[in-house]
This record gives sequence, structure tokens and C-alpha cells, in this order.
Amino acid sequence: MTVLHDKSSVTYRGNGSTTVFPTDFPLNSPEEVTVTLVEVETRDEVVLTSSQYSIPSFNTPQLTTITYPISGDPLSDTHDIRIDRNTNTLQLVNVTNQTRYDASVVMRVWDKLHFLVQEIKNAQSNIIITQDAANKIDEFSDNLVARVNLSSMISETDAVANRILLEILSVDGAEIDLFGMNILVDTMPSGRYRSGSFKMENTGISHPQPGLFSMASAALPKGGSPIQTQFQGNGHYDPRGRSLEIQVASGYLENDLNLVQYRSTDSGKTWYQKVEETPDDIIRHSYYPTASWWYGGRTNFIGQGRAPEGDKVQWFSKIQPFVEAQAEVTVSTVAGSNKVRVGFKDHGVTSLDWALDPVTMNVLKFTIPDGASSGVGGIPVADILGSRTITYDGTQDTCAIAAASNATSTETSIRIVTLQMPTSGFEPMLFDGGTLSLEEALIANIGGLTSVTIIQGITHDERLPIAAISGNIKCLVEMPTGVSKPQTLTKKLEFLRTSGDAGGVLTEPSVASNPYDTDFLFGFLRTQNSDTELPNFWWSDDRGETLGG
Repeated sequence: MTVLHDKSSVTYRGNGSTTVFPTDFPLNSPEEVTVTLVEVETRDEVVLTSSQYSIPSFNTPQLTTITYPISGDPLSDTHDIRIDRNTNTLQLVNVTNQTRYDASVVMRVWDKLHFLVQEIKNAQSNIIITQDAANKIDEFSDNLVARVNLSSMISETDAVANRILLEILSVDGAEIDLFGMNILVDTMPSGRYRSGSFKMENTGISHPQPGLFSMASAALPKGGSPIQTQFQGNGHYDPRGRSLEIQVASGYLENDLNLVQYRSTDSGKTWYQKVEETPDDIIRHSYYPTASWWYGGRTNFIGQGRAPEGDKVQWFSKIQPFVEAQAEVTVSTVAGSNKVRVGFKDHGVTSLDWALDPVTMNVLKFTIPDGASSGVGGIPVADILGSRTITYDGTQDTCAIAAASNATSTETSIRIVTLQMPTSGFEPMLFDGGTLSLEEALIANIGGLTSVTIIQGITHDERLPIAAISGNIKCLVEMPTGVSKPQTLTKKLEFLRTSGDAGGVLTEPSVASNPYDTDFLFGFLRTQNSDTELPNFWWSDDRGETLGG
């Protein structure tokens, strides 16, 4: 046959639908084909066996195709499929003086020679490209050291020059350590970046938002059982200040409500809550979540700490309760019933587009202002005002308030109400355990507490108990019913959420400064729903080590 195609290799990117891939070159036999899957991000390769794909024809002038997979899901865009022709270099045709001339036999020999020449040519081109790239990388590496270290060539504050520097690195596919480069850039180019144990994919957002990126990490806590965490969120990186602000979303809401902001320290290796940083690097112990609310996945905040020196271990927990916020809600009554049903979803106030949690948030202050003297459905306002026990009403966005009297009519209306969650929350607990164990310290410092159950490791309990550290062992502490301090609890220690205002603008809760100047390291963050996890933040008393993502 004639050879009209000079390729011997072709690569396709999966798209989630294609299963038939043209070879773009003829093939002699099944033994001379290699099909390889390449992971796009890591470039890891897996060579397929011949049973995993099919080829309809060989040894014809027409181009053929490869079908992969033969069954199952099509190749996704996370992988490439590469098809290579690797012609056997052995010559098995033997011609003698009396051999009958057979054109097809001779043509196959010529074809094989041409195939080998093509493959050698392609291999030579790849060698040249690879060597050229290696030379450029070596040259760039030499220049990079000179440019970063010599201000006469590129100043640390020369934003444009350093942006070009990052562009060259990202084009080469390099993974850039952001906190290893104390430079300013005006635009952060798209590329792969690393900061401590975090990997980042940047989309290249211009100044004043130098970077918008997603992050993923997996880490092991020191001295405890392995905990793998997955972190996804958006953030802004300031290379000059070497700080990083992250907005973390739970993944359930499609709006921007469930954002919690954190900021790194200047080391870039140990993460703290967004806190006040003092000149002596003392980290104040208040944390400032922008908002935490529940609809599809609850977010819990836990503060924990350990004194950095000596054998004394100090523990504390601070939970911030609700403040007031107004919302437009649906209220409904049924004649003859004392239940006032309240719906909190899709009523124009996006900052309060969440549901009351039926387990922990079981008390609510309900106020109907301005011109509502007739009450709802004949129930006087006085019978609804004040603190009322609410009950879960069978849907994620409705609860019921037990009024003091029955409704005289069935009514459904939209009302502006003022919500106020309980003002009593957990007081800060500071346990100076000395050489006591965690169990002994808890019993010694909490009135009415006679026993403590330590649950090793992290679980997906629906009501997450307080977490603490005993030495280097991570554990959960389950508190018995009926303890007086820390606060009146009927089950395990729970955590309250913070509120936004009526205009949809999220406000930071009023968190009092922690009165203790001990250099605490904080705990972790997890959602109620185990299918949607926010990161678990772990630290040890070794400030230079990142233990969680």
C-alpha cells in the first residue's frame, strides 16, 4: 500500500462522551500498537492491555480507529489517550533467486521501512524539543536566581517584571511556591501554585485581587490517627504582605452566603483564624467567622488550644450565640390550632435564606411589629411574642411556634419579624490542668461533672461534641447530661450560628476578646453532613508545622 501519512503517534483529550479515536496513521498489526492513558494533572501514565480497547482493521491504506473503553463510561477530560505505533524492527521476509514475485509481500516490507523511518524522525524531533526545553529551563533557573537576588535586575516590588517571571514559570508547567517568593505582582497568571501543604490552581484575576484560586490538601495530624481532609474555596493572595484570605463555601448554597474568611500568618505554613496580629506575634484568641448558617449542611466552629510551654495544659471553648436580625417570613395558622407555622426560605431576604435547625436551635424570639395588633389568624400578638419553643415541622425550612391560644381562622401571610436566638451561650472555659489528664482537668473544673468519655479520632456525629487535645492525641469529649458549667446542655456540646442583617449584608458577630494571653493554637471546622466537608484545621504546639489542610 502507499504511505500517505507521516505520523506515528497521536494524542486526544477525553471529553466524557467520545469513545472512538482515529489513529491518523496506518497500522500493520495489533502487536505494533501501544495505547496509553495519561492523567492530565500529574502526567502519570498507564499502558492499556489489548483487551481494554478494540481496533477494527490493520494493514490497509485506510486509516483506522481505536475504541476505548469497550464498555463503561467514556474517558473524561482528566485524562489523555495517546496512541503510538511501534513497528517491529525485525525483518522476517526472505527472498531467494527463485522466489515468486508477490507485490503485496514486497510492499509490506517497504511500508515497514517507511514506518520505521517515520518513528525515528518523530523520536528525533521529540529529543530535540526536550533538550531545547531543558536548556531553556537551565538558563531560566540561572537567571531566576540572579533576578530574585539582585535588585538591579528585577526588584521585589517591580510588579510587572515579576508577573512576567510567574508567566514564564506557569507556561513551563512549574509549580510555584508562593511563600518562597517575597515579591509583588500586578496580575497572578493562571498556573499551579503551592503554599505549604496546599496546592492551588489560579485563574489569573487582576489586581487588586491578585489571585483567585481553589485549593486541595491532605494532611496527617501529629501523633494521632490519620485524617484526610479536602478543602475547596476561593481566596485572595497578597504576595507583598505574604498573606492569604480564603472564602470557604460548604458547597450546598449557590449564593455567597456561606463564606467564612480566614487569613494566614506571614510564615505561610501554619493557619490561624482571622485574628488580630500583634507586633510580638501573639495571636489573640477570638475568631471572626463572617457567617455560619445551615441549609443543606451545617457548619460547626470549635476553638481549642494548648499552652506552648511546660506541662500545663489549658483548654477553652467559646461559642458565639445569635444576635438580632429581621426577616420577611411566611406565617400560617389553622383554625382551632395553637400552632403558628413559620417558613424562613425564599422570601426576599437572602441573608436569612436558611432553615432553623430542629435539633439545637429550639428556642426563638418572635416579634411582629407595626400594625399587626390583630395577630395572626386571630391569635393575639401577645400570645406569640417572647421566647417560644419551636418544633420541627417536617420540612427543612419550616418550624412551628406553640401559641397560648388557638387560632380563630386559617391564614397565610407574609410578615416582617425580628428573630433573636438565645443570648446565653458558652462562656469561655479555661482549664489549668497542670499535670492532670484531660479527663481529670474537665472533672475538676466543671461543676456537676462526674465522668468524661473520651472518643478517639474524629467522627461524623450529627451533633459534634467539643474537641480537645490530650498531649498529642486528638479526641472528642462527650459530656454527660445535666452538667451546670459550661452552660445548661441536654445532650452533647453544641455550637450556635451567627446572623446577617436584613439587607443581606453579612455582619461579623460581636466576639469579645479572649482575656487570656496564652499563645493558643486553634482547632478545626467541619460540616454536619459528612458528604460535604469543610476543612479540618489541626495544629500542634509546634508552630512551624502544618498539620491540617
